[in-house]
Amino acid sequence: MTTHEEFEIEAKQLLTSDEFTKLCNHFKLKKEDFQTQHNHYFDTGSFQIKERNAVLRIREKSGSYVLTLKVKEKSGSLERHETLHTNELPQSDQSQLLTWLKEQWFIESTRLIHLGSLETNRATIPYEGGTLFFDHSRYLGWMIMN
Repeated sequence: MTTHEEFEIEAKQLLTSDEFTKLCNHFKLKKEDFQTQHNHYFDTGSFQIKERNAVLRIREKSGSYVLTLKVKEKSGSLERHETLHTNELPQSDQSQLLTWLKEQWFIESTRLIHLGSLETNRATIPYEGGTLFFDHSRYLGWMIMN
């Protein structure tokens, strides 16, 4: 499996339902502009990944699966991505990203546990040289809009 990296600069804003609707109307977004994705989050029982200001997830979208390690830095986040064939963590010897975790942070893949999943309906539009994301998410029964 091949990994690739990208640097992301993001700003999130939690919105009320009315604010979210107004923004969607302003940008002429329709229901069919939104796609559903599921993010499955992993860490050790002692949160060794979180301690490093990082997140490990598998994103499931349109039948594809991507393992991502997202590490927050001062001006944004460095993301390492790896395409998978299922929404389950591979063995570390089958994953460059999990091998990196083992070699650099001494985190064995066998110690990773599934923490939970986030379902998001997302629309994206290009905007002023970047991308706007409109997310309507559900996590443990909570609705989150940003």
